[in-house]
Amino acid sequence: MKVLLTMTVCALLGLLAYGISLQQQQSVKPLAVQPPPSFPEFNLDNDYDPPVKQQFIERLDYIGLIRNTGGNPAQLAWAYGQLCRLFHAYQQMDEARDCYLNAIHLDPTEEEWSYLLAHVYLTTGFNDLAIDYFSRALANNQSIQTQYWLAHAHQVNQDHDMAEAQYMELLSYEPDHAMSLYGLAKIKQQNNDFKAAIKLLNKVLKTQPQAHQVNYLQGQLYRKIGDIEKSRTLLSSIADDRFAKVSISLYDPYMQHVSDLRISAQSQARMGRKAVAQKNYQEAIRYFKNAVAANETRTDTRYNLAMAWFLSGQLQLAQEQLTAVLKLDAEHEKAIQLQNRIQKRLNAK
Repeated sequence: MKVLLTMTVCALLGLLAYGISLQQQQSVKPLAVQPPPSFPEFNLDNDYDPPVKQQFIERLDYIGLIRNTGGNPAQLAWAYGQLCRLFHAYQQMDEARDCYLNAIHLDPTEEEWSYLLAHVYLTTGFNDLAIDYFSRALANNQSIQTQYWLAHAHQVNQDHDMAEAQYMELLSYEPDHAMSLYGLAKIKQQNNDFKAAIKLLNKVLKTQPQAHQVNYLQGQLYRKIGDIEKSRTLLSSIADDRFAKVSISLYDPYMQHVSDLRISAQSQARMGRKAVAQKNYQEAIRYFKNAVAANETRTDTRYNLAMAWFLSGQLQLAQEQLTAVLKLDAEHEKAIQLQNRIQKRLNAK
């Protein structure tokens, strides 16, 4: 699968301009890349399930449509971007990297592609390149999430002065930004400034007192300054179930979009619920069917699919799904209630 997919992508994206090594890319400014003159046939002869293959085919068809109808570079970049995100979602990092580069060269003003490419580089250990592309994204759009990740990339790269400067700038207009406070506390810890680190973490704990990783680090820091009793109290408290389930995080719409593309029971069910809330029942059915295919034993997902069928007026299909739910759990209360509602509606006809 990997070989076929890579060959296809190389042909599709026309990546001869990317034949230089990653080391060279750090010093060579990317050149504009023209889209390939032909659109090769896409053949997914691999281990992907049919719904996943269909995802790739739809995006390749979209690229072909834009090219064949004379779309401008920005439109073509957007079409490539949809394919890039799919490679990214399925952890095909080489293909995602080359695809994002192509999209950026077609439209260097779209910050999303630089931002997502930076995440690819950060994930694969090319921290200098991650810093470069987070910086490009930040130049196009001054967002808190991009500035945080730029600071984090500097920190991962052991450039603590630059990381601290970025964190401090972010905190100047977002004083309670938990991830930045935590990142800055980690730098203070590495510099053996334990009291300053504790002070920063106290700010986080004022708003998120049950954050697991914050309490854990705080416990370690109190031990460092000799307050063994307070350290013991904090470290023992995180064994509580309430703490184990709470962590600080940064909402990232771009990366959330990437993860939502991956067909899994969890992501597809989440998209299905969102579609139901918007009364887009046919879209909800599609997502819930994907979720069921990813995990056939989840009764809640099957029930949600039955409800979507019901709300769309397709009672027979809803009944079939409810039968499957009750085979897995004969006492599923919601399924029984919905089955009764369907039966009453059928009897009334």
